[in-house]
Amino acid sequence: MNSLASLAFQHPSHGQDLEPGSDVLPQQLPVVFLVCTHADKPYHGRDPFEIANEVYGTLKERPFGTHLFDVYCVDNTKSGSESECQEVKRLRQDVLSVSKELPHVKEVIPVKWLKYEKTLECMKKEGQKWISLAKAKCVACDQCEIESEDEFKTLLNFLHDLRILIHFDDTAELEDMVVLDTQWLIDVFKKVITVKPYHWKEKPFVDLWCRLEKEGILEEKLLEHVWKPLILHKETSESLVAIMERFSLLCSWPSPDVSGNKQYLVPSMLKSHPPEAVMKLVSTAHMPSLVLKFESGKVPSGLFPRLVLQFFLWGKEMFWSSAKPKMYHSFVRFFLSKDAGGSVILLCHSCYIEVVYHHGSRSMDICYKEHELTCVRVICRQFGLILECMRNQFCWLNSMRYTMGIICPVCREQSANDYCDKHQSLDCKEEDCLHFWPQSDLFASKGEVFCDKSVCAHNSRFSPERWAPWFPPQNDQVSCSNFCEKTLSLDTGNTDGTLFVPVEILDSLLSRSIDCKDVVQQLKDKLNLDQAALQDPDPNKMKSIRYLARKANIAGRYDVIKELRSFVPAGTTAPLLSESLHIRQIPFSQRRKLTIALSGLDEWKLFAEKLGLTPEEIRFLDQRTLNPVDATLNHIAQRCPLTVGDLYDLLNDCELPVIADEL
Repeated sequence: MNSLASLAFQHPSHGQDLEPGSDVLPQQLPVVFLVCTHADKPYHGRDPFEIANEVYGTLKERPFGTHLFDVYCVDNTKSGSESECQEVKRLRQDVLSVSKELPHVKEVIPVKWLKYEKTLECMKKEGQKWISLAKAKCVACDQCEIESEDEFKTLLNFLHDLRILIHFDDTAELEDMVVLDTQWLIDVFKKVITVKPYHWKEKPFVDLWCRLEKEGILEEKLLEHVWKPLILHKETSESLVAIMERFSLLCSWPSPDVSGNKQYLVPSMLKSHPPEAVMKLVSTAHMPSLVLKFESGKVPSGLFPRLVLQFFLWGKEMFWSSAKPKMYHSFVRFFLSKDAGGSVILLCHSCYIEVVYHHGSRSMDICYKEHELTCVRVICRQFGLILECMRNQFCWLNSMRYTMGIICPVCREQSANDYCDKHQSLDCKEEDCLHFWPQSDLFASKGEVFCDKSVCAHNSRFSPERWAPWFPPQNDQVSCSNFCEKTLSLDTGNTDGTLFVPVEILDSLLSRSIDCKDVVQQLKDKLNLDQAALQDPDPNKMKSIRYLARKANIAGRYDVIKELRSFVPAGTTAPLLSESLHIRQIPFSQRRKLTIALSGLDEWKLFAEKLGLTPEEIRFLDQRTLNPVDATLNHIAQRCPLTVGDLYDLLNDCELPVIADEL
């Protein structure tokens, strides 16, 4: 259940907004029903209900416990008999009651959409695995009266989200293919990512199978062989390769073959484990490892091979050397092009991913060279961007939450001497004993960091120079802090003489008995705010309106903010969300609406630039994800405490007041 939980793990800022006041649904979706079978043969003759409740209680205490609905103790011997098991009846009733409360059940769906779905289902039963986009449009128009292009696109996205069909519009190659039979597509993928046991019929391809398993390299000749029974046309094969590239299952690999036969890198097929000396190599790195630790307690399934592939694609033009990377199961080593002897190692553990910068033998000297600092900082930022792109690209990673940090250098240096009481061993390698320092704690220390875990360390402190290569103190924070200071300056009162909000208006604001219209009318009268004045607003008056709106936000008088918005220009008031709310806590549907609206404008690049992203990073996001603004916000949220108030002012600073008022 851990693996499934790592995919379904949700945070209030991710996942669907639940209906308030629902007494049926658990705290988080999806709902999990725990069914304990074989109640007729309980373990050691114990009471089956007692055992079931013990299991339920244990699982309820785990991070995924909030998904659990209830436990059911089922007697298998009564299946199909007249005296049906009462627990089965209860399970059936609960499933029905829960299904009626799910958010999407109450959505209104046009009848012609249902007709289109049934038409495609009939085509699938007739043996059509996929159809062209042109044919899909023709069926919609001629048989289901869906003539609007916008409605057709919305319908395709709706059916794609339900996995009734598969369709991507990222490229022209992908857009033209509408897959009707999703199981057929899975079978096509399985042909590539499954190594067959030896069979005499496969003898001509044995070497190619071995290379795929040992090196993760798939040759076009083998691809054509395994797909031949399923695919008739080369054009279909090219579209399927494009889909696999879209899922980050494979990518093009430089081929020395002069005949032009293509080769592909398939990281998920690497089955050979690295030699034991790899851990010695990691221990000789002269700077602490960067660690990506996941809140679910497990590295999400399928994440690491995709991360390796995208990391390879990002650096293959300029960052990596011509030497081929060393790849194994859960391990890869890339060699740097501009740093002779330098390399970057990715190592996947069960609950975290370790990133190591290695350059020669270990040294006690922590005065890193300029090119080393530049390299690791680029890598650190790029990892964050890649992960955010993957979160947007793959639906099962939408809820992924992770923290960047370092492995404690004190504990790593003393691990051979420290005795682990929990596992009763020296040099404990268990992952739950890892001493992890998150980036936020390192910044909060404002100086030397004290380690209280190591028993034998002579010096339990380490200086910021040890972690500064990955997280320089001012990294990614200058732009954010500027907006924080700007917001806070509005709360300092009238010290600069530019703000004027009379005390009686503030008193009225704090009084719940005074109607919002009366509060706003007082402000209008005091500041002489009429339509003529608002056509060419005085900057000081606008600051006063913003100040009052901010005070209303703090006091929870959102009705006053709404009333102000009814007559003042957009972006002049305050968000309806709490200004102190971290951007991660913005409700999912509201955040999605805002980020999609901004991603559709060219101004999003200015927005990202003001948050400190480089032109290269902005270009990377623009090419890799359909919602670059969401990826940008998640990337920045890892590095500085950006709030809703900061975001509101930043959007106004980018001359996007209408979008600011979405908050």
